Amino acid sequence: MTFGRSRVALGLYGLLGGAIALACALWLSVIWAGVVFAVLGILGWRQAGEVPRPLRMTGSGQWEQYHQGQWQGVTLEVSRLGPLLCEVRIDRRRYALWYDSLPPEQFRRLRRSLLSLSTSGKANGGSQG
Repeated sequence: MTFGRSRVALGLYGLLGGAIALACALWLSVIWAGVVFAVLGILGWRQAGEVPRPLRMTGSGQWEQYHQGQWQGVTLEVSRLGPLLCEVRIDRRRYALWYDSLPPEQFRRLRRSLLSLSTSGKANGGSQG
């Protein structure tokens, strides 16, 4: 499965940045509001755009990630699992996977796989931390 940039996450970061910039405009100045909005916009764009490389689960339940032209085994841990957002750690890097990062059927399959992973407490044979 190949992930895309989440428009929902980007919208939420924009909404939060706009609210904080508005507060700055009311209590400080319009210049500070512009600076805050620009900085938060850049940080939100970066965070919302951070998606993992293509990922798949093998028939034996191992997770693999496509990197430099080949599939390599990775350790995947579930941090949070909800209906709209799944937070995972792949080889110690944290990713927030929103429901619009994948086509709906692929997101459902991913969620089911992660749910079974989180209930078993195992990722690639190791214990979940």
